[in-house]
Amino acid sequence: WHFSYVACTMIQGLAAGVYTTNSPDACAYVCIDSKARVVLVDNMATAQKYLSKKADMPLVSKVVVWGEAIPSDVAAANKGLLVSYADFLKLGANVTDADIDARIAKVKVEECASLIYTSGTTGNPKAVMQSHDGVFYCARCVVEAAEVCKTPEWHILSYLPMSHIAAQMADIFAPLTGILGGNDVTVTFA
Repeated sequence: WHFSYVACTMIQGLAAGVYTTNSPDACAYVCIDSKARVVLVDNMATAQKYLSKKADMPLVSKVVVWGEAIPSDVAAANKGLLVSYADFLKLGANVTDADIDARIAKVKVEECASLIYTSGTTGNPKAVMQSHDGVFYCARCVVEAAEVCKTPEWHILSYLPMSHIAAQMADIFAPLTGILGGNDVTVTFA
C-alpha cells in the first residue's frame, strides 16, 4: 500500500483508497469517480469485488493482487486484467530512471496528489482532494507538534485503515516528512 501509494503520487498519478468494508458497488463507484486505471488489492476476496463490476469500470486496465496467489481459473477468466504484483512490476521493466525523474519533475505542489473517500455508509462515497503541498504542510505540523521523527528510533502502532487521512498522515506522510526534514529515522510498524 505504502510503496504503491507514494509511487503513484510521485509520477503525477492520483491515488485513492477504499475501505475494506466497501461493497462492490462502492468500490466501483470510487473507480469510476476517480477515473482509476489501475486497482491494487491485497487478496482475492477484494479482487472479486472489482471483478464483479468490471463491466462498469471501462477505464480500469489492471487489477493487481499483491498479497496472495491468483487461482489459475480466475486468472484465465480475467486474462490481461488480473495480474500479480510481481507481474505488474515487470510491466515497467523498460522504464528508465530518467523517465521516472522526468515524471517527478512535472509534479506541481499545488496539484491534487490523492483523493480521500468517505466510507460511503450514507450513500456514494464522497471525495476530498489532497494537494501535494497541503499533505506535506499537515504532515510537517504533525511532526512538529507531536515531536515525532526526532529520535533515532520510534514506533507507531497503526490501527486505522490506510484509506483514512489520519492513517495516511501517521503511517506515510509524517515519517516521510521526518526523513525529508533531515532526521535519521528508523520506523517500525506493528
